[in-house]
Amino acid sequence: MRKGLSGEVSGIEDANQMSWMNQIGKISVIKNMKQMNKRKEYSKVLGMYLVFVLVMVLTVMNKQNMHVDEIWSYTLSNNVGSTVMRFEEGRTYVPAEQMYLQSVAVNDASEQFHFASVWKNQTDDVHPPLYYMILHIICSLNIGKFSIWYAALINIVFALLTLHILRKLVQCFVDDKMITDLSSVIFMLSVGVLQNVSFFRMYVMAMFWVTLTAYLFVRAFEEEFLWKRQIQICLTAIAGALTHYYCIIYLCATCLVFGLCLIWRKRWKEILILVGNMVFAAGMSVKIFPAMLKHMFSGYRGTQTVDNLMKWTGFERWERLKSFYGFINTQMLGKIGGTCIVFAVLVLVAFALIGREKRIVHFNWNKTACMRWLIVGIPIVINFLFVSETAVYVTDRYLFPIYAVTFGLFLAMITIVWKKLVDDKAVYIVMCLVGTVLITNGFGNAQWEYLYRSSGNGADYSNRNCICVYDSVRWKVQSTFYEVKNYKSATFISQQHTDSILQHADLFEDGFMLSVIGGNDENIINMILGSYPYLNRCEKVGAYTYSNTYFIYPGEDSLSVCIYNYDRSSTLGADNIASGGNVQLTQDAQRAWLIRKDNDHALIEFGGQVLDVPGAQYAEGTTIQLFPSNGSEAQIWKFIENEDGSFTLLARDEQFALTYGEDGRVFLAAYRAGDAAQRWWVEK
Repeated sequence: MRKGLSGEVSGIEDANQMSWMNQIGKISVIKNMKQMNKRKEYSKVLGMYLVFVLVMVLTVMNKQNMHVDEIWSYTLSNNVGSTVMRFEEGRTYVPAEQMYLQSVAVNDASEQFHFASVWKNQTDDVHPPLYYMILHIICSLNIGKFSIWYAALINIVFALLTLHILRKLVQCFVDDKMITDLSSVIFMLSVGVLQNVSFFRMYVMAMFWVTLTAYLFVRAFEEEFLWKRQIQICLTAIAGALTHYYCIIYLCATCLVFGLCLIWRKRWKEILILVGNMVFAAGMSVKIFPAMLKHMFSGYRGTQTVDNLMKWTGFERWERLKSFYGFINTQMLGKIGGTCIVFAVLVLVAFALIGREKRIVHFNWNKTACMRWLIVGIPIVINFLFVSETAVYVTDRYLFPIYAVTFGLFLAMITIVWKKLVDDKAVYIVMCLVGTVLITNGFGNAQWEYLYRSSGNGADYSNRNCICVYDSVRWKVQSTFYEVKNYKSATFISQQHTDSILQHADLFEDGFMLSVIGGNDENIINMILGSYPYLNRCEKVGAYTYSNTYFIYPGEDSLSVCIYNYDRSSTLGADNIASGGNVQLTQDAQRAWLIRKDNDHALIEFGGQVLDVPGAQYAEGTTIQLFPSNGSEAQIWKFIENEDGSFTLLARDEQFALTYGEDGRVFLAAYRAGDAAQRWWVEK
């Protein structure tokens, strides 16, 4: 009996052991499957992020020029002691980018990680310093160099971070991984996002802080009180305030709505903590960067903001609202935003009123869910209205910070509405169609403002000298950087001293670039063409913001040459290039004369003056001079080619020839065929 009992007990123990082993095996399988699913999810998300990076890189690669504010980003980050580029009037910088690099790049170790300079520049300017500090760090790692990719890197990184947080935010509204992935793909291919990325300012960073603010407040409302979350909100508030002041507008609006929701739920303790947290964040922001108070309340941008808020009429306000809404609707909502919003509201109202009675679908009026929408949605509206009313310019970049949250909320709304009408599979099809429309319409209507694809960048004229003529507003010069840096040299001349252009005739050669900044183009061009007759061609090659660029060059009937005496020991030159300067032989190498031909006659020009017979006195021994072109016959010469390839230069009467003496003097003498003193070598 005992033996049998023992055997039965043993059998039971073996069975129990096998059962436990099976359970452990099942648990292990389930655990492995979860791990595999996690790895698949991570791989999918990583692949998505890599595609996003590729799309952003391709977008930046198409950039042809830079907005003046983009160049200012580099100047404010790296220019020690000044918020604008510094240059000497009349100085020729070789190569052309030399002048610009001293301002837009970190040039030596003494400027490396010079955070005090960045801080001062931003104190003197109108923006907080965080973005510029990061850009300065990147530039400090690349001494003496400039690249658009330094600023592009910041935008790409923060755009990735924005996408990551946006996915979490969408999941707060729609707990569906497929919808989250579809939203991510549409966001990645959104023209508005790519526009933002291609503009090298702090707006992508601001978009990240705004998106993170929305997510943190939604999470804070849904969960039990956590000090960790409050710390995250505080740090985000400080970072946003130090990036762009528009972040403060969204934060304040969010705090207001969040506080009202807390009052509704009678979470009194959290209200007090919220107030204390924001006061602390505001105090720390001002402590870190005290100039922000001056910027917002007494700086010229702050003053303009207040003035704009007060001055617009009803019609003007409406027109600005339409314009700013157009930016969001075109770039983020595929021009169907208004239609979709109206449709969604009507559907939700219908279900709220008649859904239960008709048993169409259960309409769950969840107070927490409603407040979640309010916490994110109302601040978007407040921010939009504030920007529309106060922005200095009607431009899309001022709305860039709210692009991500607006987009996320829009897709979440569309998804929820359709989930009430059709099953999940049909919803996915609908959202794919919506995404296709958003992307297609976005690209179809895209202006790609910040790529400047129609702007010339000087690459085709890199062997030319450039003269930049600027108006009284010197900071406009930096807008020419991305173009002018490509030229052989750059000379900067104020429009108040346009006559000094004539002192740089040695830069003209066979043609030169003229960049006119601030207008008055026609007068400047006419002055040059009138002073240099051989320059009879003017071609506009680019236009950008404050400047127009022209290529001024001689036509086919003009030639740049050196004129040598017969034994090639000297070149034709002058004692000075001023009006009345005596023409003489000189030992200076490669004196460039410019000849404008008219059949077998020509004007011979040097240094803005032409070869001239004083008073048209065709007589033996008349000294030849330089004189401004006046169209007289005393400035017309005939080239006679000799058998040996040399030339004799006859005056207009063709009885006297250009002659040189042993003392180097150049004068008129009666034409004597075969006289070596009247033979010249003319070489291009």
